[in-house]
Amino acid sequence: MNKNDFSDKVEKAKELLREKKSSISEEELYTTAQFFLYDLKFIKGVNCNNPLVILASCFYIATVRTGYRRTQKEVADLFGISESSLNRNYRIIGKKLLDHDCINKSDIFLY
Repeated sequence: MNKNDFSDKVEKAKELLREKKSSISEEELYTTAQFFLYDLKFIKGVNCNNPLVILASCFYIATVRTGYRRTQKEVADLFGISESSLNRNYRIIGKKLLDHDCINKSDIFLY
């Protein structure tokens, strides 16, 4: 997957986040997930074909970071993906965000 393909996936994830906003009550959580998606657009090496998984991963990291914690099951159910997909990919995406100083180590690998 080249960088443009991944950027397209991130753009699709942003659209999906806007659609899900009505079911997200905390504005800070929504905004944090948006920032992660923006950062990911410029990061190479994330090989995920499903925009929902990208979005769910960013959203899950945002729940931890903002203190509005949700379980992986709750986030996976919200976005209609499997818990295993979320678990596998949030760690990959979290590591990429960590490597680029977008998040702190305490924001990932909690569960």
